[in-house]
Amino acid sequence: MVDDGLLGEVVEATFAYDRYNSALSYKAHKETPGPGSGVVKDLSPHLVDQALYLFGMPERVFADVMITRPSSQVDDYFEILLYYKNFRVRLHSSYFVREPVPSYVVYGRLGSFLKTRGDVQEAKLQAGEKPTKEGWTEPESEQGLLHTENMGRSLKREWLRCRETIMLFMMGFMKRLPIIKRCR
Repeated sequence: MVDDGLLGEVVEATFAYDRYNSALSYKAHKETPGPGSGVVKDLSPHLVDQALYLFGMPERVFADVMITRPSSQVDDYFEILLYYKNFRVRLHSSYFVREPVPSYVVYGRLGSFLKTRGDVQEAKLQAGEKPTKEGWTEPESEQGLLHTENMGRSLKREWLRCRETIMLFMMGFMKRLPIIKRCR
């Protein structure tokens, strides 16, 4: 969508892993100070990876990291700003976002794209479902919203991600077959 220019020149973007949970995790390695603990080391690499993949290396970086839960010993909030020549990308994570907000927001000179959670298939994996199961894709209820313009006319529609499953992707990757299709 970004590469295809559907939004025009990007002016800002926000990628977030937000949730509401003031309790500490039962996973001790996430809550005990040390290598790999804290939300910055746990979640920000995923967001940084996505931003770098879409937009490349930024010119400057700013980060605000803090502890917000009273009993936490590790960072549980971050806001990282990636500054590019003509736009910026905001990466964010907080435990105190009770109302869900879009996880992905990209604003361009022609339009906007908003998307809820990044990986809604994670719950299926945790429930023991296998990627080989028929219909194991992102549900239509989790599609994004594209609002842009085409030839001066407003275009607002739902945006489904590609229908290939992770298993098909991995099989194609291992065989070096180009099975990934363009999203509609």
